[in-house]
Amino acid sequence: PLALTALSVLGGEIFGSAFILQLQLSRSLILWKLFLNLLFVYYAYRHVTENPRDFLYNFSLLGIIAAFIVSEKLMFIFLPVQIVLWAWKSKYAKIVSWTAFIAALPILWYFANLHGTKNFSEYAPIIISIAILSAVVVYLLKERIFGALIPLALVIMLMGAVSHASSFSIYPQGILQNKDFMEACEWVKKNIGQDALFIAEPFSDAGGDLRLVCLRSVLVTKKDGGAGMFNRDFALEWRKRFDLVAEAEKSPGTLKGIVKEYGADYVFADNEISLSYPRVFENTRYIIYALEER
Repeated sequence: PLALTALSVLGGEIFGSAFILQLQLSRSLILWKLFLNLLFVYYAYRHVTENPRDFLYNFSLLGIIAAFIVSEKLMFIFLPVQIVLWAWKSKYAKIVSWTAFIAALPILWYFANLHGTKNFSEYAPIIISIAILSAVVVYLLKERIFGALIPLALVIMLMGAVSHASSFSIYPQGILQNKDFMEACEWVKKNIGQDALFIAEPFSDAGGDLRLVCLRSVLVTKKDGGAGMFNRDFALEWRKRFDLVAEAEKSPGTLKGIVKEYGADYVFADNEISLSYPRVFENTRYIIYALEER
């Protein structure tokens, strides 16, 4: 997967080969997502069974696994400890361990902020408690528990799958908790026809949510450009639309041209903007403008 991704970067991003981009070689990284977790669990199992009294290292391994089960976003709590302890076993223990720790910190900080630490205070005590309890049980019972480890792991995996099944949804969970957006969305569904065309970006980041949750068409979003690599005409049209709405943010008067060419009906905005068009909806967060002259 890493070699295919490197080929994608070299051929597509550096040398500009449309063919290489269309192959989507970098998506092979999904194989890591599928298999590395299993390999890590196997590594942890081997270490725990062979070194039941290595309490601190087993605690870090079991903590990472517990984070995967409860809330993988909090896995970064245990990773620095695990990396240091793993490196400590090398020949140049102190140098390697501290180098690994320092190198890991910015990466872990990035992923922690990328995924957020929502429900940290709720999940962290659960995960740490599971890790400590598991490490203590392994330490005390040693080989007597190993025969039950695999069945126990399968039961935990099944319980995790069942517990998460009820909360599964095709809708993005974050936006569903946004009461202001859902209020605006309900108003759109009740008062605006399904053939209406919205302009969201750059006035709002909710263009994708307008499509998915409110079931209304949007003129263009930044993410739409990702499909441009598969069709030249689509790429040029996306670029044209994206440039037009970017210009409209600087000079709202250019919206008239967009209305005339594409038949746009409404602007969905996160904040108040200087437009000569009437507001048809407004709450504490969002404003909808109808693109018709007063």
